[in-house]
Amino acid sequence: MLIIVHPERNQSFLRNAIKLQAFIDLGCYLQVTASSLTEKVAHGVRVMAEKFLVHGHVSTIASDCHNVNGRAPHLLEGLKIIVRG
Repeated sequence: MLIIVHPERNQSFLRNAIKLQAFIDLGCYLQVTASSLTEKVAHGVRVMAEKFLVHGHVSTIASDCHNVNGRAPHLLEGLKIIVRG
């Protein structure tokens, strides 16, 4: 199993989503960062993360938490957004 982590933050994929589609077509899973679904990120990142969810490409939501001060997990916020749909 191959997992592409936070593709919504990858500048190459943001510029050209077709590049990522090739990995999806090969069966790769996508892991989106919870904070990418919140207002804490750039609009383009949020739009791409939402698009992945709508199309059913997301297999995992991650915290990407490195510490609670500089990069908090935001898992609950991300989950609330997913549940609201």
